Amino acid sequence: MYGLDVLHKFNWIRLIARMFEAMAGNFAHSSDVHLFINVLNGALALHSEDACILRYALAALVNAAAQFKNVFSADGYFLVMPSLLRIYSHSQVQKRNFVKRDKLFHFENMANIY
Repeated sequence: MYGLDVLHKFNWIRLIARMFEAMAGNFAHSSDVHLFINVLNGALALHSEDACILRYALAALVNAAAQFKNVFSADGYFLVMPSLLRIYSHSQVQKRNFVKRDKLFHFENMANIY
């Protein structure tokens, strides 16, 4: 089921990336671009540990920033950075907890040997 969800989100990211490519840089409804970016942010939040999802979503965000300069010059930072920072901080907490568990496991095994 997890693999199906990853595939589903990957196809959504590809669809949004293709839509961004097809849109003109001076898109008439620039206020709607944030709706498409929310789809990318949601896919990143759910599957940030998957390298393929991470690569395609970040590439789509970079391409959108280059294409929609008028949107990203005003409030693009606030569309992208809060979710990226949240994902980064969450992954750092998970890494730190894994290292603590690994050290504790190693310490317990060393105590059992002696």
